[in-house]
Amino acid sequence: VTLFYLSGTDLFRARSSFASPTSPTAGSEHLLLENVTSCSFTYLPGSLHRSGLLRIALTVTASGESINLNHEAQVYNAP
Repeated sequence: VTLFYLSGTDLFRARSSFASPTSPTAGSEHLLLENVTSCSFTYLPGSLHRSGLLRIALTVTASGESINLNHEAQVYNAP
């Protein structure tokens, strides 16, 4: 299981076990991004006729300037 989480203003990626999917496995953490001031993940489920959609929105602020990062990923729903 891959886990993404914020610790303060730092965004990390880590592995976790199926038995404890919300707890990172020790030593598996990797810093992805610093100075994150806003982070949201939104999932719109698919149907039989269309795929799902994952939306990721991040705001990073440093030295008084901010940048917004937005990404959409299609989640294929195959029966």
